Amino acid sequence: MTTSEVVPEHPGKTLFRTLIEPQKINRKQLRERMGLSVMGLYNVFYGKTRISSEMAWKFEVILGVSAEQLLEQQAEWDLWKAKEALKECSTWTGRPMLTSHQLDLAM
Repeated sequence: MTTSEVVPEHPGKTLFRTLIEPQKINRKQLRERMGLSVMGLYNVFYGKTRISSEMAWKFEVILGVSAEQLLEQQAEWDLWKAKEALKECSTWTGRPMLTSHQLDLAM
């Protein structure tokens, strides 16, 4: 990772850090309203579970946070994780399979 590369924060961690913890939101009531188990909710807050569109919508309705922003942050996180996984793959060269000229011809 280069020094200019910023590691995005998982949206669940952001929710916990900026809203749940500071406002002392009751986690038991939150998970019951969202239909999640104890581990299900904590896995979101610890960045181990993706925030789905349904979950983002529930957070919006229950907490007033933007579902769109949660999903955008999740997409950034997913893309970063995919790039990191490919960096670890010994057969990944980081080069496109087709040149831009070949792509233009294919279209």
